[in-house]
Amino acid sequence: DQSPIVSDTGELVWDPAGGKGLFTINTPRTKALIGFVKDQPYALGGMLVRPGKTVQGWLALTLSAMEGGDIGQPGSFLLTATGNSENRGMAFNADRTRYTWGERPVLVESINAVITLPVSPDRVKVWTLDERGNTKASVEVLDEKGKARIEIGGRYRTLWYKIQVR
Repeated sequence: DQSPIVSDTGELVWDPAGGKGLFTINTPRTKALIGFVKDQPYALGGMLVRPGKTVQGWLALTLSAMEGGDIGQPGSFLLTATGNSENRGMAFNADRTRYTWGERPVLVESINAVITLPVSPDRVKVWTLDERGNTKASVEVLDEKGKARIEIGGRYRTLWYKIQVR
């Protein structure tokens, strides 16, 4: 059966989509796309995600409230975005039954995506985060028809972003 499985609240959805599944979370405090994505926008409540191309066609993109409530309300939010990950030199045989673990460092694909939030751009600040959660650099917040548009990707050399809505 290739029908989506939806939680009783409608907030959690597993869509097997022809063997390449996508799990979505759409709660007031957490939004997520985990799995295989297509070249299309995904609406999660008031948030719109337009993922770019990835190495294997899948990603794990999550937005979680750290303080405050829904993304349209004041608060701070953690955005994470990852794709393929493996150790340097990691290798599998043809039938993927044996592998070499490789060695450090772990290599993680950075995700290119456009995120549109249901908030005026002048109310939003975004920073990249380092591996300890410290802010590194500001990320430009653009105006898309009165909504905040954030473009994330490899140029920032991070997997984590802090979004502050005032």
